[in-house]
Amino acid sequence: MNFSKYQRTISLAVLMLLGLGNALPAVGSGGVSADRLTKQGTNHEMLLAQVRRRRKPLKFSNLNVKAPTYRKSRYGAMRGGACPDNQVATGKNIQKDMIAILPPESQSGTASKKDTTQLTTFAHPTILFDLPENSPTTASFYLRDQNDKEVYSALDFSLPNKTSKNAGGVVILDIAEVAKTQKVPELKVGENYIWQVTLSCGSNASKKTPTISGWIRRIDPKIALGNQLEVSTINQNKLNAALVIADELEKTEDPDYLVYAENGIWYSAVNTLAKLIASNPQDSQLKEDWKELLSFGKLTEIAKKPIIGSVTIKKFN
Repeated sequence: MNFSKYQRTISLAVLMLLGLGNALPAVGSGGVSADRLTKQGTNHEMLLAQVRRRRKPLKFSNLNVKAPTYRKSRYGAMRGGACPDNQVATGKNIQKDMIAILPPESQSGTASKKDTTQLTTFAHPTILFDLPENSPTTASFYLRDQNDKEVYSALDFSLPNKTSKNAGGVVILDIAEVAKTQKVPELKVGENYIWQVTLSCGSNASKKTPTISGWIRRIDPKIALGNQLEVSTINQNKLNAALVIADELEKTEDPDYLVYAENGIWYSAVNTLAKLIASNPQDSQLKEDWKELLSFGKLTEIAKKPIIGSVTIKKFN
């Protein structure tokens, strides 16, 4: 009799546990999924988690969007020269160039008539460039529309602090950061702009001041890319007329910069990846993706250089 009583007690306990288990949310079965928990973190943490679990290789699809013909004298080029004092002793004096982080066909200031403009999804431009060692500590930035009308400029802003040996590296010039505290006009969707960065050589400045420049065009990520670009100016094999970047970002588990790269959005891809690397300099997967992305721009010489920081701009004109 006592044995039967114990059996009934145990059976009742088991039934209660089963009922309680059915009332609890099940992970992966309509409950709180691991992905959902990840998304509750910051965007930065989300991107890093995506980088580590994805297996998709990085590929940049250059759409070859033709840049407009500039009406006045072009300024600069992708490789912008160096100040007279910017020399490295290696048996003979060799001047190092400031280099814009752009595909070579997107440089401005060349004799070629095949200049292209690279795309961004962001309201304000972010420009990356390789600063040579022993370079000046200040520079200026200019943004003009395709009719040579100045949109805004920033003069003699501070460049990032470099190492004690004054070594160079990649610099991030992010106008969006400044726009958080200052009124800075946004890039208009569908319009072309040309930007310029000039080093301040001081008393040693010559007529040929070290300058880089390039074209930038903002697209709307919520509108099909094929409807925003002139059909005659792009490679048809690389463009899906129905593609909407925002939809791609929403449905994929890949990090943002992969989506931007494979759809030909150079500025957004480089900016997103560079900022991740700047805050996670030891992440090997990010470094590998950086190397791959820059190789599409024929900039492998820069891939091993450090990202030394962001520009400090206090005032726009």
